[in-house]
Amino acid sequence: MYKSACIHVKVGRGEARPSFDRLDGVEIEWYDFKPSLERDILNAALVIGHAGAGTCMEVLEANNCYKRNTG
Repeated sequence: MYKSACIHVKVGRGEARPSFDRLDGVEIEWYDFKPSLERDILNAALVIGHAGAGTCMEVLEANNCYKRNTG
């Protein structure tokens, strides 16, 4: 059981920006870029990614649970 839940979302370089930072009691952190996702991956219960090679390799190296989004 986790004490708290937080969703980390990379929104990229587009102009659209979310107008909220909490949804149904869950904190949501939005960001454009992080030099490394290692800390987020190591602390995550689940990683959902776009199936890019870099993301796949980082998650596999961390032995974490990964769900790739191919659609």
